[in-house]
Amino acid sequence: MTPQDSSRGADRAWQVTTTDQARLISDPRSRAFLVPFLGRKRSVSEAAREVGCPLDAMHYRVRRFAAAGLVKAVEERPRAGRAIKLYRAVADAFYVPFELTPYAEIEERIRKDILDDDERMVRILARAVRASGLEGRRLYRTADGDPVYASANDDGPPQDWRETVRTWPEQRAVADHVGAVLELSHREALELLASCQDLLDRLRDRGGDGTVVRRPYRFQFAVVPWDDATAPS
Repeated sequence: MTPQDSSRGADRAWQVTTTDQARLISDPRSRAFLVPFLGRKRSVSEAAREVGCPLDAMHYRVRRFAAAGLVKAVEERPRAGRAIKLYRAVADAFYVPFELTPYAEIEERIRKDILDDDERMVRILARAVRASGLEGRRLYRTADGDPVYASANDDGPPQDWRETVRTWPEQRAVADHVGAVLELSHREALELLASCQDLLDRLRDRGGDGTVVRRPYRFQFAVVPWDDATAPS
């Protein structure tokens, strides 16, 4: 497959053929170092800035990716002294056969992906709750009749969390875990997923004038038929 200068994935993905390739792509930490070279050319220093890692760490990853046949040097950028090499993934899209991944079962792969993120999220949420002064939780029913069990500052009248956070100062910790079991039709479930994806796309593609300070936030969202939890696969 000949890589194309495009932000979109190729029509047909390049299939990995070795367990080493599959392992490098399957591991989220490793994959983060490969992403800068996916569908575009980057120098090692440019990729390191994008990932936010030391230059030596990116050099090490590029050597591993190159040895595994996942990236290659495609161009040299002239400069005084030694030219700068530009690297690119060997394809704009990769397909990883499940049997080549380090996981024995689909459940094992999903479990690892979810648990790794959940452990980190638990630590961050706990720190945010402590910093926000939310010292307890309140169980009550809203004016619409919906039961709510949510974090609270004290035993005073309940306030809509969404209204409260609008008045928080910039330095106030912002983190929450939102979950619900909803009665939905299949079409409504698809519409919910599509709406969340549209919102994510809009936030990713928004421009910036450099005056707004942004930091990475983790957004985690899943829509699954909850009554299938014990159903046979």
